[in-house]
Amino acid sequence: GQEIYTPSKRYTRNVQQFDYPYGGWIFIARSFEKYKDPFSAWGYSIKAGMTGEASLAPLFQNLYHRHILDLPEVAWEQPLPQRFHLNLNGSHRKRLAVANRVAFLYEFFANMGTQRIAMGGRMGLLLGPSDALSFLGNPFETQRKGYGVYLGTRQEYRFHDFMISGSLFDDEAPFVLSSIPYKNSLEIGFAYYSPKWRFLTIFNSVSKDNDLQSYARHPYLNLTIGRIF
Repeated sequence: GQEIYTPSKRYTRNVQQFDYPYGGWIFIARSFEKYKDPFSAWGYSIKAGMTGEASLAPLFQNLYHRHILDLPEVAWEQPLPQRFHLNLNGSHRKRLAVANRVAFLYEFFANMGTQRIAMGGRMGLLLGPSDALSFLGNPFETQRKGYGVYLGTRQEYRFHDFMISGSLFDDEAPFVLSSIPYKNSLEIGFAYYSPKWRFLTIFNSVSKDNDLQSYARHPYLNLTIGRIF
């Protein structure tokens, strides 16, 4: 996977106008999940990757801007430095039936690593004839036909976030900001499952990452289409 972070004013080289550090994070992940029963699961994953130039974030973003959007290149001024990172992540997910075609989903998660240290939870209601244990869970956990509308929230406390505050072990990042530790997100989504296909879309409204961001909340949309072979 790859994540790219940029300030809202992407073309200026004036650091005084930045509300976010430039940063890229490219990684590989290995995930494991164990089901206690059809409605409860424990999981953990290992992520290893690189930030900085090795993340290829400036290359991919500017290729996209030039050749797809026909826009100027993004400045990428004073980006976060190149570092190797290792993260360990754990989670517990559970589904509780509330009524016919209504289920309460919750998840507790924790991250421990050089790129991020955090813990938090997600909870919400899944409406519809879906057997999915978690709205954002493993696509292989159900291969029966179903759909669901999800209304929920995600609460997180980040003790450390390299992508905003830089490394815990040195001060070599040229530009960093103080991170707001507490994050909250409102989530509204729709999922469709069939024996072979999975479609998922979810709208997120996320609180600020730092005090310099001009908007109180940041909206974004996730879209996933999966095929089981």
